[in-house]
Amino acid sequence: VTVTSANGCTASVTATVTVSPQVNASVSGDNTLCTGDTTVLAASGGTTYAWNTGSTNDSLIVSPTSTTTYSLVANAPGACPDTVTVTVTVNQPDTLQ
Repeated sequence: VTVTSANGCTASVTATVTVSPQVNASVSGDNTLCTGDTTVLAASGGTTYAWNTGSTNDSLIVSPTSTTTYSLVANAPGACPDTVTVTVTVNQPDTLQ
């Protein structure tokens, strides 16, 4: 950037802007279960992970009793974190009449 004052004096400065890459997080695993079932949600795309459950593992074993949304923040050195959510739907059993 160069600035020129009213009396003709100029000053210049150069700045380098570094744009960090974005982590591309994803979660795999069954997202539809029956009551009592368990699934493993597996994170990928980062080097460290943080689930909304408090876990920092790359996989999360879940057995929700009702439809539940899980969120994951994936990080990697020198990259911007990415957040992804997955909803695990729990189907209730039919009742016999």
